[in-house]
Amino acid sequence: MVAAPVLMVSVAVAFPLASKVTESGFSEQAGADCAMDEKSTQKIRIQQHTFMGSLWIAAWLFTIGFLHLTFWKGVLAIVLWPYYLGVACRALVH
Repeated sequence: MVAAPVLMVSVAVAFPLASKVTESGFSEQAGADCAMDEKSTQKIRIQQHTFMGSLWIAAWLFTIGFLHLTFWKGVLAIVLWPYYLGVACRALVH
């Protein structure tokens, strides 16, 4: 597993009116109190899910092409493409 890069950002300079998430998970306005302390930094963890997103889109497009789905079934297949492939494979087995 590849470690996600950590980006150090000065909140007061980069996001003067942004809201920050506190340790308890609540959001509070960061513009006023961070503007006074420009040397404060916040660690931001950037996660990239490009591979899994690309794999999901490729499987969705494959399902539409392989099963010759209509437009609305193709839209529904965005979420249900494993179901459509399962139904098609079940028909091949029987």
